[in-house]
Amino acid sequence: MRVALNLKGIGFDRVPVDLVAGDHRRPAHLAVNPQRLVPPLQIDGLVLTQSMAILDYLEDIRPQPALLPVGPADR
Repeated sequence: MRVALNLKGIGFDRVPVDLVAGDHRRPAHLAVNPQRLVPPLQIDGLVLTQSMAILDYLEDIRPQPALLPVGPADR
């Protein structure tokens, strides 16, 4: 997600989540994402938790620069 956010020029605050230490089960993370998934992205009043959904959303709200080439063969 960091690469896509940086490429599109969208500023963000990184919040590390140590899965080995169980940070994804702690109240602070559960308040953002009760499913315990990573990476959650809070943007535009939404919380997106699936990587592909996050990439699709970023592409929709900020189409340029594109994350993927336009043509399916080029992708």
